[in-house]
Amino acid sequence: MFREANEVIRATAERSGMDGLLPALCECADPACTELVQVTPREYEEVRSNPTWFINVRGHHVNAHGWERVLSENSRFALVEKLGEAGEIAAQLDPRSPSE
Repeated sequence: MFREANEVIRATAERSGMDGLLPALCECADPACTELVQVTPREYEEVRSNPTWFINVRGHHVNAHGWERVLSENSRFALVEKLGEAGEIAAQLDPRSPSE
């Protein structure tokens, strides 16, 4: 759900010609999380290049209870990868995947 909302934010920023840091919702496994991170359009596209990669507030990977791992972190966010069945489901629900 948060990944889809971030897609709308990114598309709106692109249409408006916005550059620099943009807000993105934390895409952690806690459905009640409403925290924001800041990403550049390039960073966002890098994250979205893999359907099992997500943007998290640093430290929020613990909400996945072992179903994701941190790939990298910077001062603004963590890049995490969903693992196992969680990764398979994430790939199936990827809003950028071609429709069946």
